[in-house]
Amino acid sequence: MKDLTAFTHLIHGQGFFEAIAAGVEDWEVLLDRREQPAFDNAWGSVFQTLNKMSYQNPMAETEVTSLRELAYKAMFQLTENAEAAAYVSDDIGLIADALAKALMSTCCDQLLASYTAGRFPC
Repeated sequence: MKDLTAFTHLIHGQGFFEAIAAGVEDWEVLLDRREQPAFDNAWGSVFQTLNKMSYQNPMAETEVTSLRELAYKAMFQLTENAEAAAYVSDDIGLIADALAKALMSTCCDQLLASYTAGRFPC
């Protein structure tokens, strides 16, 4: 994925969130995996790094916020699981931040690859 605009088009594509929701039988199992130190530490480290950086385009912050909101609402509607919706929203926000700030890490690449394949990363 080359930029925030391409990611925005991906997220707005037909069936993006439906594929993710359909691929999960037990959200609790996957959410528990997300809290394992290896995943949680990598995610948190990237978040902290990105949080210290400024957006290259002032409008990008608004777009990231919009994508996070879309992700939360779509996933909550599909799953009726607020925790799952929050995790997806946070991931979408992290990927969007990385693209907007031109700092795609291995962690963000892996998150993006999972979502692009219609899988919830854990």
